[in-house]
Amino acid sequence: MKLNSNQEEAVNLINGAVLILAGAGSGKTRVLTERIANLISNYNVKPYNILSVTFTNKAAKEMKERISLRVGEEIAKSLWAGTFHSICSKILRSEIKHLDRSSNFVIYDTQDQQKLFKDCLKKLNIDEKNYGDTKITREISKAKSLGYSPEVYTQTFLSYKDQKIGEIYALYQDELKKNNALDFDDILFYCVKIFKEFPEVLLKYQQKFRYIMVDEYQDTNHIQYELIKALADNFKNICVVGDVDQSIYSFRNADFRIILNFQKDYKDAKIIKLEKNYRSTQNIVNLSNHIIKENKERFPKILDTDNEIGEKVKVFEARDEEEEVRFIIKELYKLVEKGYEYKDFTVLYRTNAQSRIFEEYFVRNNIPHQIIGGFKFFERKEIKDIISYLKVIFNQDDSIGLQRIINYPKRGIGSTTIEKLNKLSEELGITLWDALNLKTLENISAGTQKTIREFVYLINTLREKSTHYSISKLIKTILDDTNFISELQTEDEKKEKDNDRTENIYQLISSADDFEINSDDTSLESYLNYISLIADSDSIEEQNKKVKLMTVHTSKGLEFPVVFVAGLCEGIFPHVNSKTDQEVEEERRLMYVAITRAKKILYFSFPRIRNVFGSYQNYLPSRFLAECPSEYTSGYQISKEKHKKFNDDNLYLNKTREENRKKREDDGFINEDYVYNRKNSKQGDGFINEDYQYEKKPSKKIDS
Repeated sequence: MKLNSNQEEAVNLINGAVLILAGAGSGKTRVLTERIANLISNYNVKPYNILSVTFTNKAAKEMKERISLRVGEEIAKSLWAGTFHSICSKILRSEIKHLDRSSNFVIYDTQDQQKLFKDCLKKLNIDEKNYGDTKITREISKAKSLGYSPEVYTQTFLSYKDQKIGEIYALYQDELKKNNALDFDDILFYCVKIFKEFPEVLLKYQQKFRYIMVDEYQDTNHIQYELIKALADNFKNICVVGDVDQSIYSFRNADFRIILNFQKDYKDAKIIKLEKNYRSTQNIVNLSNHIIKENKERFPKILDTDNEIGEKVKVFEARDEEEEVRFIIKELYKLVEKGYEYKDFTVLYRTNAQSRIFEEYFVRNNIPHQIIGGFKFFERKEIKDIISYLKVIFNQDDSIGLQRIINYPKRGIGSTTIEKLNKLSEELGITLWDALNLKTLENISAGTQKTIREFVYLINTLREKSTHYSISKLIKTILDDTNFISELQTEDEKKEKDNDRTENIYQLISSADDFEINSDDTSLESYLNYISLIADSDSIEEQNKKVKLMTVHTSKGLEFPVVFVAGLCEGIFPHVNSKTDQEVEEERRLMYVAITRAKKILYFSFPRIRNVFGSYQNYLPSRFLAECPSEYTSGYQISKEKHKKFNDDNLYLNKTREENRKKREDDGFINEDYVYNRKNSKQGDGFINEDYQYEKKPSKKIDS
């Protein structure tokens, strides 16, 4: 297909700063690919002088494949294309020595992080209940995304709790260094730190990357912004592509104002708008425009399309979640009968917790499906165990990995022994691996010491083999030398479980085989990098014939012929925690992303009642449904005025209920139990409260 005039301008505007405002489905991947091919073919730019930062590893791979077709595979191989994390990880392997760190570092995932945080809390005698690992992870991640070291953090935030978090942060970083490990945020944080403290290193990469392109620029955070600005500061040939209307990652510390301020950083920047949508029908495009125009903080932009008008968006009001999922299945079956395949469908929801009922009903109805972004393959226990073996083989200082595998499969090194070994390593100021290698270990039995020496010999032998074995062969060797499969099968037999875990191990070997076939660098280091940085959307099996179930966040960058957006209730989507105007605007951008995933057919649905923590609660339809004009939707309709009245009434009722509950507690009564009987449901009339008749059971008085 020929490029349109705006796309052509974006491809040919090579020098200087360029901001491409690319609407959903406007062909931005093609523009980026053509732009790179144009640089190489027509401007004789060497591919290794081009840096292309993409949103996912999958997008980087797709881009390289497309460029290979244009300029040849060998030339495309030297192009630097990848995510922020994969690019920075590659730089750190060469440059982390400047921070007196070894290049054979491992990357800790969320589970490893939380284990290390718990160890830190224990060492500092801090109660986990007061400082949960999730809150600490979030706070320290935010600090790193802002470029704050532990010292800067404690100087900036002065409350008692912040000072404690600063103390944990400092110890956590020390423990990471001791284990020769980085977390995800460190990868960018240390890269920027090196560029700031060692100008000669920055200059080397500035000279290398003469042309820089960044996709999804609206989702960058402060540290990513600093990194790109520093790299582009010499030649200033920077092209960023983004869409403020699709900025949905503030929970990852992304700041959409970075793209809004692009012209302040680059005064002579050229702006090109890509407003032609090639993905969706006219009805879907028009609806998306209508929804997003409610937002104030954005670049003005209106998508249009030459595609067919298409069907109106179907809106379904369900009595409860079960009726909602049954409706979706029924519609899915109808479309399959018309010729659609299961792979053409996706069900989108606001939170992962909403996936349970869909998975349950899809299993019951034998609908092939794949849940994206739930419990990831590489986070399964048996997979993590094998990965921990690989990490320890690569980096013996990884104490988290060592503690995971030292007694799995069981070899007689129990938790008490591990505790003694950890204490010994602390007292002597050495790593856990060094402690294992001591000639004598006090307070540990001779038999256990012999087992420890056998374990050390096993790891050293595997390490030697790793230098000339393929990854898949190394995994098979680990399985054989540790009797890993036998241990798994014995555990499954005892628990009367199917041997799914064994199948997962074989799937891991297949994954390693695929990696070796498709990767230029097949080293253990490269494989560990790959599995550490893999994203939810990278795991989608495009060729499988399954319905995809995922959150709207995970769906970013994907498209499907048929999209179901489920659970459109106030308090669910938009989320209950979205209280400020800015937070609601992000939820609306998320809604915009959900709408623009659809190519042909789009459904909205919501239940009036949801089961929340074992009790049934009434829900209002989402305010976003009230923003949908009837000219683009069919089925359930609600005006903004009616929605506001419902919401005001609901707030009043909730306040009254809370006041009554508090009064009864003060009077010594709790837990009034109600039974309700359904009568004459009036769907569409607003509140479902009027559909129930309540009968009060005797109250129970609190014992004095």
